[in-house]
Amino acid sequence: MEDRCSLSILSYNKLKKIIIILLLFPFSIKAQDLSGTWKGFFEAAGNNIQYELYIHEGLDGLEGYAMTSIVIDGIENIGIKEIALKIKKDKLNLEDGVLVFNNFSNPGKKVMLSAVLSYDNKSIAKNLEGAYRTRSLDLRNKSYYSGKIFLSKQKENAQSILIAKLTEMKLIP
Repeated sequence: MEDRCSLSILSYNKLKKIIIILLLFPFSIKAQDLSGTWKGFFEAAGNNIQYELYIHEGLDGLEGYAMTSIVIDGIENIGIKEIALKIKKDKLNLEDGVLVFNNFSNPGKKVMLSAVLSYDNKSIAKNLEGAYRTRSLDLRNKSYYSGKIFLSKQKENAQSILIAKLTEMKLIP
């Protein structure tokens, strides 16, 4: 009788552990670490435009900044914007926010970029890639770009123009 009772308690404890593991498993998949610096490019009108993201965990979820770098007449023009980030259905949704810095030789055209990116957690090199679309804040301008974004996560000590500028501007510690 005691053997049966101890056996059922043992089985109950094992079952309880299995249920807890199964309940926590989906959360571990969604809790992918997207924090850090991501570098790559997006395709626009047949050109590859350099693009860099800095993502970190904020009080309300993921936050970050994006930098676009375009060389015009031999001069590197960069623009840095705040970005809004949300994870929906295992995809990272990204949308431009406020422009915090630019050194454009020509005035900017007030264009907003939004993207839906997939996270590749199967390979050793972590990648974000997906589709983007732009829209102008000038309602008279009906032109837009769309295409693909390709980004790779950088090592923590990798050099980054975006991180250097954000540090200089005291937007990150």
